[in-house]
Amino acid sequence: MATLELGDTPLYYTDQGNGPAVIFIHGFPLTSALWQPQVDAFVAAGYRVIVPDLRGFGQTPVGQQTCGSMATYVHDLEALLQHLQLSTAAWVGLSMGGYILLELLAKKQAPATAGVLCFTRAGAESPEGRDKRDALIQRLHAEGPAAVQQSFAELLLAPAHKNQPSWQQRLQQVMGQPATAGMQQALEAMRDRQDSSSWLADIHCPCLVVCGAEDQIMPRQAAQDLAAGLPQGRCQELAGVGHLGNLEAPDVFNQTLLSFLQQAYPPAAKGSA
Repeated sequence: MATLELGDTPLYYTDQGNGPAVIFIHGFPLTSALWQPQVDAFVAAGYRVIVPDLRGFGQTPVGQQTCGSMATYVHDLEALLQHLQLSTAAWVGLSMGGYILLELLAKKQAPATAGVLCFTRAGAESPEGRDKRDALIQRLHAEGPAAVQQSFAELLLAPAHKNQPSWQQRLQQVMGQPATAGMQQALEAMRDRQDSSSWLADIHCPCLVVCGAEDQIMPRQAAQDLAAGLPQGRCQELAGVGHLGNLEAPDVFNQTLLSFLQQAYPPAAKGSA
């Protein structure tokens, strides 16, 4: 992996392929390994694929941040874009990565040709959701990161997959072993995130919203509402998958995204680097 020095921590990322840049943002409590099924497919399709480990996950340390906010992750990604000297890129964000991407697109400081928002929503956390985040933070300190990971593992996959040992092993591979501080900051950032619904009208690049028919975390209506609020948004539901459709049905997921990007951001239109 390559590194970018952010000042208080190195940001680790992979950078493969040539052509227009596509940057993938993983969710919680995951790492860049989440996107392994996409990397080769997108490189083969003529894209440059950039996949960072967010602050506090994978190989990227937490740094000196004392509290979590979506703005911190956005700042890190803007620094990565500048470091790579990219004038624009397409972005793919999953779950928490989608929350980060919505803030990034709304700021317009990191120009985007296209955005893909996977298994995510625009709304702020509900009071019930905030209470659940706080309870997870307490559990994190009482029982450690593995306990919080396990509570999420029970919800991430479609019912047909979640009890199979091979899938549980795969989940462990894409979760890694995050630090307590990194997980706490992410839980705080999700708990305190702003409602981005009012920003959606200002996001003018083409956007695809992807949802899973068996997602136990993100309801279909949230995805439909998100797509409806985007001037160039449309929603695509994937059958038979839960919250990690890119792992559960990689061929369908890849084809869905590539079909969208090949129109909105075709390889023939060379990205600047």
